[in-house]
Amino acid sequence: MKRLLHIDDPLRLSAYRAWLQGEHSDARLITALVFTLWGSQAPATIADSREALRAHPSIVRELLELLDLLDERADHMTLPLELGGSDDPPLQIHARHSLVEIFSAFGRITPGHFYQHREGTYRDQATNSDLFFVTLEKSERDYSPSTLYKDYAISPTQFHWESQSTTSQQSPTGQRYIRHRELGGHILLFVRSRKKQDGLTVPYTFLGPVDYVSHKQEKPIQFVWQLSRPMPADFFRQAKVAAG
Repeated sequence: MKRLLHIDDPLRLSAYRAWLQGEHSDARLITALVFTLWGSQAPATIADSREALRAHPSIVRELLELLDLLDERADHMTLPLELGGSDDPPLQIHARHSLVEIFSAFGRITPGHFYQHREGTYRDQATNSDLFFVTLEKSERDYSPSTLYKDYAISPTQFHWESQSTTSQQSPTGQRYIRHRELGGHILLFVRSRKKQDGLTVPYTFLGPVDYVSHKQEKPIQFVWQLSRPMPADFFRQAKVAAG
């Protein structure tokens, strides 16, 4: 259950609560809950997961009590991700998400199929989106010299980010980033202060879609991105400290 402690938005809290009480919820959200609770060895279907939990009503009660507590302590206003599609991924801007929740929302993790992502970027063709995963505090123990990218918050509305070390300006990937508005693409920014804290993997705060401002150099390309929504004030302070 400690894997749920970061949840801080009404979308997941209400969906999880409804499903635990026998109601219908978005399958992508429930897939995230199932893999969060069981890990990669989750039951093969959502129905199997429900039956497994029903066999332990005390655990269901404890989960519901935890969701109520998380609802009370949530301290950020969150907003739905709107990409203009008919069925956008169920993510909330300014909420904290684990990789399991992010990839379940995009349909990359599905019931019976786990996916583990280790890169700093991910391309989702279905939504024409590029996802950036940023860890501000980078230790040489966890990152090689070629991946110690200079990523930091410039202001509450602008972010400096470096592409992967092999990306040139004229490469298909570089051009997709630079021309994303022209190509109708989306750049989605997920940021966390550090990789681990108190023995747990730190979730990412979803800062939402960003727009191209400028770029220079290459391999890596240094970008400045404009956030569609200013980052929360407390997160900006933490980001400045984490990035030094």
